[in-house]
This record gives sequence, C-alpha cells and structure tokens, in this order.
Amino acid sequence: MKNMKMKKILGLSAALLLAFTISASAQDKDKAPEKSGKSEQFIEKGIKKIKDKLDLTDAQTAQVRTIIQDAKAEITAAIEKMRAADSEQKPTLSNEFLKGSEAIQGKILSILTPEQK
Repeated sequence: MKNMKMKKILGLSAALLLAFTISASAQDKDKAPEKSGKSEQFIEKGIKKIKDKLDLTDAQTAQVRTIIQDAKAEITAAIEKMRAADSEQKPTLSNEFLKGSEAIQGKILSILTPEQK
C-alpha cells in the first residue's frame, strides 16, 4: 500500500514536471505573455492534481507551488541547453535533467506526512 502511494506521488510530480517542460519548450524565445500564462495553467493544474490525490493541506500546497516555481528557471535553462546541444551531448544533458527532476520530487516528498507517503 505504501509503495503504491509512493509510486503515485512520483508519478504525479513527474507528470507535473513533464507538463511544465512541454509548455516551457513550446514557448517562443520572446516569452509572449499568453504563452507564459499557459505554462502557469499547466503548473496549477498539476499542483491541483497532487493536492487532490494526496489531500494536501493549504500549507503543503503552497510549499509544492514554491518548489515548482523555484525550479522553473532551472528547468527552462536545462531545456535550452538540450535544444542547443549536439546529438553527442544530449544523453548527458538528459541525465542531468532527470537528476534535477528527482531532486524536485525529493523536495516534494519531504513535505508530506507519513500517511501521505
């Protein structure tokens, strides 16, 4: 049971990061406000899913939001590096991106109660 919940948590946080990654990579370099707004909508939908699935408190939800917002610049920079990289560099950059994603998931896990894990 505990293992199933952990998989759900990891899956939800990975889905949230993936949604952000896709929306960030789809944005033009000029960061048009309407496209930036879509990125925020993806993030908020993902946070709501995590909140609903895990029954997060308002304080925990705010912490998840802060974790994701703090990671935005890092995620965007990683995406830009991968875009600019040649095919030989991409596997290394992809592994770095995955490690960063795991760190974000770890931060989210750290704010959960034992019952939520």
